[in-house]
Amino acid sequence: MKYLLQTYICVLGIFTLWLIPSYVFGAQLYLTASHDVVSVGDTLLIHAQLDTENELLNAIEGTVLLDSKAEYEFNTAGSVFTIWPTAPTASLETQKVSFVGGVPEGVNSSKASVFNIAVKFTKEGIISIAPEKITAYKNDGKGTAVPVVIKSISVRVVPKTQDTKSIDEWTNTKSTDTEPPLSFSITLGKDSAVYDGKQFIAFSTADKGSGVDYYEVTEGDFPPVQSYGVYVLKNELGNELITVSAYDKAGNVRTETFTQSPVSHSVRNSIIIFVACMIIFVVLYRRRT
Repeated sequence: MKYLLQTYICVLGIFTLWLIPSYVFGAQLYLTASHDVVSVGDTLLIHAQLDTENELLNAIEGTVLLDSKAEYEFNTAGSVFTIWPTAPTASLETQKVSFVGGVPEGVNSSKASVFNIAVKFTKEGIISIAPEKITAYKNDGKGTAVPVVIKSISVRVVPKTQDTKSIDEWTNTKSTDTEPPLSFSITLGKDSAVYDGKQFIAFSTADKGSGVDYYEVTEGDFPPVQSYGVYVLKNELGNELITVSAYDKAGNVRTETFTQSPVSHSVRNSIIIFVACMIIFVVLYRRRT
């Protein structure tokens, strides 16, 4: 009897230790909303937040499954992740959204904003939004993967009645957003490993109200071009004035300028660009291979 008890305790201890790492040392991604019951036609803002569980993380990637009984618009307002090689954008064909975000200096928080989803409920029923395949990475120089525990969200949608007050949190957010995106810098770089060795500029900013929508780049007399953080120069030899405008989803704009220098660039520029804009691509390459 004593032997059986000792065996039981030993097996229980091993099983407990096997479970602890996935719970204690894993980050958590969860979705929150201000209401769990709405009416047809209402729009809620659902917030994706990350608990890093005391780990310093610098990248996150994954997908979120979307319910077909609603319409979606994503924004990164207030996100701790400042670089988006793949910004969250809904796909009507697959009913899911993929994203890759990063922050060079890393983040350690129990309530770190990742992105927001404006959900317009178009049909009655239970609407579920479920994160899946979420992976975070440590800021340890190795891209060490961290398991992420996910928490889905469900909202019950009931018929609209005459006495029901409409909810439209997304329109309210945009209507009160009068501040442009934050000021940002433009960095010139050149590296033989990317863009066929051509010179390029990199830039990134954030917007606390409605989120950055897109960038518009004007190089000298060339027509403006929409961009999402990197722009390859058309004229590498000139001293062109380059203008980059960041627009948020409320239509506010922040404009910064940059005067192109002649061709010489230091290794420092390349390092800055790689740290600021391509760390996530390295993470993705490690994951794929």
